[in-house]
Amino acid sequence: MDESTVIDPAIFDAEKAAARDLQNIHFIDMADQLCQKNVCWAVQGGEIIYRDDNHLTGSFADRLGQVLEQRLLSILKAPGGHRKI
Repeated sequence: MDESTVIDPAIFDAEKAAARDLQNIHFIDMADQLCQKNVCWAVQGGEIIYRDDNHLTGSFADRLGQVLEQRLLSILKAPGGHRKI
């Protein structure tokens, strides 16, 4: 599907607005892992991405774990980030 049909920027804007006055809130956009070149595929590299119309399969979500970890660590290591060990 076309990315503009799948991802509604108004929803992301509403989430950011709701968290505006909260401390230590960070947003991680993972859309680049679901969509490439403005197309969101149901299958990537032979792997099914969605188990229904809006939920990721467990195997695809597991694969996203490494990317999510890298992005979380970059937030924690950034100036003003919070790192607890």
